[in-house]
Amino acid sequence: MCDSARLGACAEQYRASPLVWLVPDSRVAAARRLLPQPYELWPHPDWAAVHMKRGDVVAATAKPLNHLIPAYGMSLVSPAWPDPALAGREAAARWSALRTVFAPTAAPRSRLQALARYDVRWILATPAQAKTFDRLPGVGEVEHGPQGTVLFRVETGRRG
Repeated sequence: MCDSARLGACAEQYRASPLVWLVPDSRVAAARRLLPQPYELWPHPDWAAVHMKRGDVVAATAKPLNHLIPAYGMSLVSPAWPDPALAGREAAARWSALRTVFAPTAAPRSRLQALARYDVRWILATPAQAKTFDRLPGVGEVEHGPQGTVLFRVETGRRG
């Protein structure tokens, strides 16, 4: 039985049940109010995806956007999850390039080289990260999204 003192524990119990969204029960309704709404948990990158084309390469480290962008047909510099298709050295090189792109202390030339190496077309940055791209040549702000996320277009690199 869920009483008001144990409502948080009940919310966790109901979260694990697939029937939580189907069973009309006052305890379930109370638990639902405690759970975050799906759109608050996972803000969709629709606002950014409208600017991108399938196959474009995106530099992103902000969760959950870096988990969702591949579902729209774009590629990430470094996968959000371990990828068995990438050899150990290649995966490490991609993570290193991503760290360089988002490092505020990295030289602009090394950041641009990392973007060009992977033919990055877009950068999705958190508000704190966005400040580091203000003066980077060839990178221009396109749009602001939820939670202050900023989309930048990259005009450097090899493009056909």
